[in-house]
Amino acid sequence: MPSENPQYSKNEVSGEFDRAASYYADERGQSPWFQAQMRIALEMLDAAQGQERLLDIGCAAGAEIPPLLARGFQIVGIDYSPEILRLAEQRLGALHGVRLCRGDAEALPFPDASFDRVVCLGVFEYLATYDRCLEEIRRVLRCAREAWRLSPCRRGSA
Repeated sequence: MPSENPQYSKNEVSGEFDRAASYYADERGQSPWFQAQMRIALEMLDAAQGQERLLDIGCAAGAEIPPLLARGFQIVGIDYSPEILRLAEQRLGALHGVRLCRGDAEALPFPDASFDRVVCLGVFEYLATYDRCLEEIRRVLRCAREAWRLSPCRRGSA
């Protein structure tokens, strides 16, 4: 569970992800739980209609980006961990239709109504509350069309 101080918590979690960056770059995409999560997300997510922009909050090292690109989206991936983003840039930097940047899920660095879809996998379990992130997702969506989040349940939650 995140600590009471949200910024400390974010820095603490970012440090943990920085230390685990090689796992996210090399192994995460092959894990059965991640493949199951991606299968569910892709089943729920229709193919892009034209030049649709998709925001991938918590993109990590980008294992989910190639299947999303195959659906026809222009993708902006954000993550709070600098080391994870460095590895994602190495992996995906040359791909057309992908932009990566550092960002906070609770204060997205984008103008209002700048995305057609949002995917947020494995982020909510690291937030003290969901409210600010959900407000930000609502703010950056062009319309209340489609946002998907998948995350395991916190212990003690139903």
